[in-house]
Amino acid sequence: MISNITYRDVQRFIKSRQEVGLASKTVLVDAKALNTAFALAKRLGHTQHNPVDKALAAKPLKAKSSEKETFSPEQVSTLLNAAEGEWRTVIMLGYFTGARLEDCAKMLWDNVNFDRKIIDFVASKSSVRAVIPMTDQLEAHLDSIASTDDPNPHLCPTLCQKVSGGKTGLSRGFKEIMVKAGIDPQEVQGQGTKMFSKLSFHSLRHSFNSLLANEGIDQETRMKLVGQKSKAINTDYTHLDMPKLEDAMSKLPALKLN
Repeated sequence: MISNITYRDVQRFIKSRQEVGLASKTVLVDAKALNTAFALAKRLGHTQHNPVDKALAAKPLKAKSSEKETFSPEQVSTLLNAAEGEWRTVIMLGYFTGARLEDCAKMLWDNVNFDRKIIDFVASKSSVRAVIPMTDQLEAHLDSIASTDDPNPHLCPTLCQKVSGGKTGLSRGFKEIMVKAGIDPQEVQGQGTKMFSKLSFHSLRHSFNSLLANEGIDQETRMKLVGQKSKAINTDYTHLDMPKLEDAMSKLPALKLN
C-alpha cells in the first residue's frame, strides 16, 4: 500500500540511486518526480502524507552540474565555416541569441521581426519570453535565407524535425561539425556514469553570456537576453528597455565568415 511507504523508504531509494553512480542532478530529478506522484496521491486521498517531503527536508538534495567551457568568437567562426545549410543558421542563432539548441532549430519566421530588428520568442525550457535585438550579421544572414515563396513557417525546415538526442539527433549533428572544424569536445567523466562534453552547442549559450559579461553588461540585462527568470524581469519589453538591450548586443564580437 502506498500509505505504508515512509520517509526512510524514500531515503533508501535515493541512496540506492546515488550508489549506482548517477549524477546528482539525475537523482534530484528522480526525487522531484516521486514527490509529484505522492503529492497527487495525497490530493486524491490515497495517502495522508507525502514521505518525500519529509525525506528531502531531513536531508536536502543538491544538484551539482558539470561545468561547460565557452567558445571563443574565433572558434565560432571556424564552426560556421565548417557548417553547411541550415546548420549555419542554427549556429548563428546560438551565438547571437544564446538560445538553446532545440529553440534555435525550431525557430519560426514569426519570431523574426525585420522591421524592429528583433528576435522575439519564448524559451521552451523556461517558458520565459526573450526579445533580442538582431546584430547586423544575424540580420543579414536571416535576410539572405528569407523567401516569400516558401510557405514553411520554420527557419530550418529540416532540422526543426529532429530531436536533440539520439544517433541522428541535433546534438550529434553539432558534434560532427565540431570534429570537422577541428575543435575538441573535451570529453571527461561527468558527475554520474556518463561522459560529459565540456564543449557542446550549449557552450554557445555560455559564450553569449560570458562575452557580454566581459563587456560590462549587467546581470539583469543578460538574464533578459538569454530568457532567464529574474526578480525584475519585464515581459512587456517597453521601448525604454530596447536601447539598453541594443547597446548590449552591439558589444557582442562580430564573426569572421568566409
